[in-house]
Amino acid sequence: CGHACPAPLGSTPVCDEGSCAVACDLGYTLCEGSCVNVENDPTRCGGCNVACDLGQVCEQSACASGCSGGRTNCNGSCMDTSSSAVNCGECGMACPQPANSTATCTDRVCGLTCVEGFDLCGAACIDTSADAQNCGGCNIVCDMPNNGTAVCVDAKCSAVCEQGFALCGTACVDIAVSRAHCGGCDKPCATGEVCDAGSCNTNCTTGTNCAGSCVDTQADPANCLGCGNKCPSVVNGSAVCTASGCGFECDDGFSPCNGACIKLDDIDNCRECGVSCDSAPNASPMCGASGCTISCNAGYDTCSGDCVDLASDPDHCGSCTGVCSANQVCTSGVCTSTCPSPTVNCDGSCVNLLTNPAHCGDCTTGCTPPANSMPVCAQGICEFACTLPYIKCGTGCIDTTSDPLNCGLCGTACPTLPNAMPSCSASQCRVTCDTGYSLCGNRCVDTDIDKVNCGQCGLKCKGKEDCNAGQCE
Repeated sequence: CGHACPAPLGSTPVCDEGSCAVACDLGYTLCEGSCVNVENDPTRCGGCNVACDLGQVCEQSACASGCSGGRTNCNGSCMDTSSSAVNCGECGMACPQPANSTATCTDRVCGLTCVEGFDLCGAACIDTSADAQNCGGCNIVCDMPNNGTAVCVDAKCSAVCEQGFALCGTACVDIAVSRAHCGGCDKPCATGEVCDAGSCNTNCTTGTNCAGSCVDTQADPANCLGCGNKCPSVVNGSAVCTASGCGFECDDGFSPCNGACIKLDDIDNCRECGVSCDSAPNASPMCGASGCTISCNAGYDTCSGDCVDLASDPDHCGSCTGVCSANQVCTSGVCTSTCPSPTVNCDGSCVNLLTNPAHCGDCTTGCTPPANSMPVCAQGICEFACTLPYIKCGTGCIDTTSDPLNCGLCGTACPTLPNAMPSCSASQCRVTCDTGYSLCGNRCVDTDIDKVNCGQCGLKCKGKEDCNAGQCE
């Protein structure tokens, strides 16, 4: 469960007999496993095997010398930046495309359209019949008990308890030590009694008396090595307590790294914590299934592990083994004596200084893009285009599906609540309550002592009653 198929640009994810596949969206063509827009792709202009010559652009499925009709030259593609979801408002400004959606651009402003069966909630497309953050409607957040997980089933909130805990009302409790549910749900101990191994007694015969519960302080993360000593919570993991003190265990699919639980699938932590992927000339570093790799920039091909421009590299002119003589230059993959206009000779390579990211503006200026992007040379000025799912936020490329400082949209920071840690998942802000706290109505509270949520969310103590160990007394 939870294995969502990715949605590359121009495609809709498909699950076919247990394997992820893609179906190209309207206007895109399947070329060697990728969905491309042959109407404006200079490497596949009008067809999968049609590449434009050096200096040309692709406009309306045909190679041309320049863009017309108010369209903008975006790295060889003639784009309408008022409606292009990958160049919305300017070249390289890709619109966010969260799961179960199609990115749109209208009048230079990004938007999205949800697929059938999903509703637009904030910046995400949600199945409100099954999402605990939007259960039955947008922003209807299910309460999440301590030692449990909130779930939404048929648009109704419920909870699933961790192993060893029982669902009593809306709370997940350990009936072996709970004063309010000692030995079973709704079996409270009397005032002054403690819950000891599922029985109400006057004193603890096992464990330590912590507010009426006889607990093992070498195993209870809410009372670790001492009553009230709560272990720190961790996003995408659970706090644990041992004889050595507090620790944590990560959820499936996440690994411990520098005190956090993360997916080891980015260029800073590739398959191992702290293993960063190095950059390479004319390429972007990537984290693949078996470790670090590189992806050649647009217009470059791999030759013996290096990314080279077969159209202009005199040492790889036209092919990996094509070498021009000392007095020749390489243009359009052919060795010749001079460079045709508008290209110039840069160390034997005939390049267009207005569009070549390795020689942008002059022969010595190479564009250096931020992480998770590819370099772009626009009219002799270095820019960059982010690689999906990353989008351009200021001067960097951010994954707005998981970044708590840019959740769903650039600049949308998830709020920090008392007794909680913010996180971002599937383009939505989420809350992870500290150990021993439950999420009740968008607040993290200790149901052992909270008079408004005593023992479980929504249970209020009457009059002068106090809440002690989850019981109104």
